[in-house]
This record gives sequence, structure tokens and C-alpha cells, in this order.
Amino acid sequence: MLSKKMQVLTETVKKLLHCHADENLKNILAKAHEADIAFCLAQLNVEEQVQVFALLQDAQKRAKVLSELQPDQVASFLQNLGAQKAADILNLVSPDDAADILEKLADTFSSEILLLLKKEEAAEVESLIRYRPDTAGGIMSPEVFSLPEDLTVAEAIEKIQQSRDVETVFYVYVVNPQGHLVGALSLKKLILAPPKTLLRDIIDKDPIRVRLGEDQEEVARIVSRYNFLSLPVVDEANKLVGVITVDDVIDVIKEEATEDILLMTGAEKEAMEKTGLKISLKKRMPWFLVTLVGGFMVSEVIDKFSSSLVRVSLLAGFIPLLLSMGGSMGTQSMVVVMSSLNSRRMNFVQVWSVVFKEFKLALIMGVFYGLVLALFIYLRYGEQPHLPLALGSVLVLTMILSVAMGTFIPLLFQKMGVDPAVATGPFVTTSINIFCMWIYLSIATHFIIIAIP
Repeated sequence: MLSKKMQVLTETVKKLLHCHADENLKNILAKAHEADIAFCLAQLNVEEQVQVFALLQDAQKRAKVLSELQPDQVASFLQNLGAQKAADILNLVSPDDAADILEKLADTFSSEILLLLKKEEAAEVESLIRYRPDTAGGIMSPEVFSLPEDLTVAEAIEKIQQSRDVETVFYVYVVNPQGHLVGALSLKKLILAPPKTLLRDIIDKDPIRVRLGEDQEEVARIVSRYNFLSLPVVDEANKLVGVITVDDVIDVIKEEATEDILLMTGAEKEAMEKTGLKISLKKRMPWFLVTLVGGFMVSEVIDKFSSSLVRVSLLAGFIPLLLSMGGSMGTQSMVVVMSSLNSRRMNFVQVWSVVFKEFKLALIMGVFYGLVLALFIYLRYGEQPHLPLALGSVLVLTMILSVAMGTFIPLLFQKMGVDPAVATGPFVTTSINIFCMWIYLSIATHFIIIAIP
């Protein structure tokens, strides 16, 4: 849901566009924050986006607004501006953002823009495009601020004050004459140190760093674990080549979270992008095959116990309830375990404490709701005294079994070296349906045989 502020801004922009009140719209855009303008642009169609963007007078503000948009949104937008105007804007955007944007464009259009970029900007962007977009090299900025190890504190502070081209300086990274990373220190530690102290004497000589090929998800975990504002990136020779800032990591966390949610449902990351129908079908159909096969197996279970359902037709009425309760419990346990695995604050052994807790919860809730269900059946269908005990005990077992499916399957995939997200959705749901149905009808049949000879 839009906030009141953003809703008012979006509606105002649309009304002024409709009325062709360009001067009024210019004044509003001049006062609005770049992030708010980017959010507003995302609510407009491409034609309206081009009109609004043309009314932004300050070139730097244009670049900042562009940086706030998602790369796929920017790609669609730039294609309507043309190569020259797109290049003029990208010249003012940080190289890592420009590289992300160009990767979303068609190859021919991307190459045309690269030729029109400033020589230095084009070189930095091309160097970033070489790396996979989901690695440290793909999300880093090559504009990293570093200082020689033989500088004094006073000289280092002076260098920082003179730095104009660097986007952000959270930490001072110190290098040797060959450009190798030898240490780091915070700005606070630098300012509090005596002016004549050499940097090599006060730096942390073993700073945490990441390699160019490190997966972006691992980079995000490191930044989160140590509460860093930025993280140095080095090549195989330990040469400082870039820096990853916290805003890049926030984007990674959102991207990874979205991808995991899509995988849990059996969809794919490209589902939110403009992919062709054939590609979407190719990626989704195997997941539904799992569900279809599971459905066949459930129908076989029901058929096996069809005589029990014929004798006590009431049993069929409680099938949706049991599957719903079991599915909800299994999904919740699955999300809890996967969150524990993804956080990396627990090792594989420690995650078992979370699993045991889930089993305790399942037992307590199963007994409670089993008693509620048994009481309801007793009061509603008192003429069949065997049903309350049968269905109440089945619900307890269903809850416990659902936790087993929701926790063990992700752990098994993790142990096998497979992303646990792919083990969710159809796999867990189908397993719960098959085994819970078998247990339900087996126990119910047992009580029917005893109660109805």
C-alpha cells in the first residue's frame, strides 16, 4: 500500500501531466527527493515517465533518480530516450549502477551507448560487465578510496578532505606500493589517532575482504554479520579492485529474498520480468508435474480406503481440514528452518535446536487442536463415538508429520549441496498430502473396524 505522501505525489504528478502544467510540475520535482521521484516514475507508463524525466532540470538529479530505479525499469525507460541521451545520463551514474543497467538492455543498444560514454566511464563499466552480476565483482564499485601505508594520519585526513570524485568513504583502506590491500581502519580511529602516526601502525592488518568471484549472497551475509558499511573487494593477487557499499547489499538482500519466495512457490526469478511464454512454461511445468504425480498418489491412497469412506461418509468431510492444518504447520516450519540456514548465524548442527523446537510446538498445538476437534465431533456427531478419538489423534500425528516434512526436506537438500529453496513448495506440500492422507485413513479404518464389526 502506498504511503499518504507517495500517493499524493503520484496523483499530483499525473494530474499536472494531464493538464500540461509543466512549470508547476518542474517546481514540485525540484523540491522532491530523488527516491520519491523514482517511486513515482515506477507508477507511470513509459510515455509519462519520459515526460516527467524531461522536466528534471538538474543533470545530477536525473542521474540520482535513475540510480534509484530498478535496472529493468531503467532499461525500458532509456530505450525510449535514444542512445545519446541515455549515454549523457549514464555518464553521471556510478559505474556499478551503469553496468547493471546496460546488462538489461539489448546487446546492440548497449554497445551503442558504451561507444558514446566518456572514455574513463566506459572503461570502468566494461570492466564490471565482465563479471557475473551475482558476484562481488558484479555489484562492486571500482571507485574505491585507498591510501598508501606510509602516510601519516594528518596526511591521510588531508587526502580525504581533497577527495571529490569518491561517492562514499566509510573506511580507509590502506595499500602497499603494489596496490595490495594491507589493512583498514575506521574514520573514527583515524581522527582520534595522533597526527604524526603512520597508517601502517594503526591499521587492522587482517581486514575482512571478499574475492571478485564471491557470491553476492555470501557478501550480504558478511556485511550483515559484522555490521559493515562497506566491504573491500580484491583479486586473486590480493590487489584492491573495488568496494561494495551497504546500499548495494540492501539491493542484494531484497533480490535474494524475492528469489527464495518465488522458488518456494515453484516459480522462477524471471517470473517478475518480461520473459516469453515458452520460457515461463519450460521453467514452471516440471514443478506442476511433481504436484500432479503427488495428486495421483493421493488418489490411489483414497481409492485403497474407499470402502471405509463408503461405510462412514463423514470421514471425507474432514479431509480438507486435516490437509489444511498439516500444510500450514509444514510451511511455517519450513520457513523457520530455511531462515535459520540462510542467516548463517547457526551452523548445520545448531539448526537442529530449531527443528526440535518446531516439533515441540507441533506436539502442543496438535494436542490442543486435536482435543478441540474431538470435542466438536463428539457434540455434533455423538452417535458415532469412535470418530472423536480417531480424528483427534490423527490431527496430532498430522501436525507432527508435517513438521517432519517441512524441516527434514530442506535440511536434506542443504546437506546434499542443493539450494534448500527448491525443496519447498510442491515437494513439501505433496509429501504432506500423501503421508497425512495415508495416516488419516489408516487410523480411521482401524477405529471403524473396531467400532463397526
